[in-house]
Amino acid sequence: MRIKYHVAAGLITVAFAAATFLFLTFVFDQPRENPTQAVVPVIDVVPVAVVDTPAVIESPEPAPETKTEIVEHPAQIGEVRDVFVEDNRVWVATADGLLQTDRNGLHYRLIQTAEGLDPTTIAEIIDLDGRILFCSVEGFFEYLGPDVFRQVELPLTPPVNFCHAFDSLSYIAGYDDGLFQYTPDVPVLLKSDLLVTALAFGPDGLWVGTDGDGLWHFDGRNWQKRFLRVDTAAFDFVTTLAYRWPNLVVGTQDGLYRFDGGKWETNTGSQSDFPGGWITDIAFANHRWYIGTADAGLWIYNGETFSPVEQLAETGITRIRVYRNDVYVGTRENGVLIRRAGQWRPLYLPDDSLEISPQLLTLL
Repeated sequence: MRIKYHVAAGLITVAFAAATFLFLTFVFDQPRENPTQAVVPVIDVVPVAVVDTPAVIESPEPAPETKTEIVEHPAQIGEVRDVFVEDNRVWVATADGLLQTDRNGLHYRLIQTAEGLDPTTIAEIIDLDGRILFCSVEGFFEYLGPDVFRQVELPLTPPVNFCHAFDSLSYIAGYDDGLFQYTPDVPVLLKSDLLVTALAFGPDGLWVGTDGDGLWHFDGRNWQKRFLRVDTAAFDFVTTLAYRWPNLVVGTQDGLYRFDGGKWETNTGSQSDFPGGWITDIAFANHRWYIGTADAGLWIYNGETFSPVEQLAETGITRIRVYRNDVYVGTRENGVLIRRAGQWRPLYLPDDSLEISPQLLTLL
């Protein structure tokens, strides 16, 4: 009798547990409304300026205000002066202000006024030992937060006409003070009386281009002016320099020159398919050279031949930057273009009237 009683009690306990489990499963499996979450559909977004707006949340209780990015079109952005790319952010210095955007070009914020610096005067952006600095005619500035800049002390008197960084070493030049090598510890005057326009650093030392005073080489101790015997004025006005072993590439107002350590090769329009003209910037990505011109668009050199990017044939190129496998090209009127996975597309368009699309910028 006692055994039957225990068996019956056990069966009742098991039945009660099973019923409880089924009830809880039914309750917690039911869909519930969460007023703080919503399903975001995937849609085509037109890039526009970022503004702050309170998020609207349906709730019986008052919801706190939160910052929500609303993307608007960055219309009427002027000439691109420089492009600086971080892991998840792109800075674009333009004639109309400093543009912030993500690497996919979906969210924008244009800084036109700020405390401590006029953003429309920024000419170059560099990384100095992990610190992003903005170079303007007034000097170096550090970005502290939304619309706030702080000036960094410099060993020269503004205006600053040039700045460039190689890893942790930076070089700056002023109209009146000459060229300095600038590190966080000791700034060193390298040479006075040079109106610097370009720098390139190679295993043989530092190459310096100037506006009207030719091409110079500095081996760490001595300065030497370099020129062509057949045309001693060819390097008077250097616009850009780049180095990839074993070639030093010199851009001028009249064409492109290459030095392999032993001899010079000239590409000014008559010696090759390259049209020459005013060279604005040079960059390397994998086995390609990207060459920007003031009025003949963007050209690619593969080690043997020059070829134009046909869709940019009449575009004035101002800056070329390479980040990982992406190539960013700043222009005078068409914003910034990015080459990714073999195709060109706009990072942003400065005007809705421009009929440029990713489909039209496929690399031929």
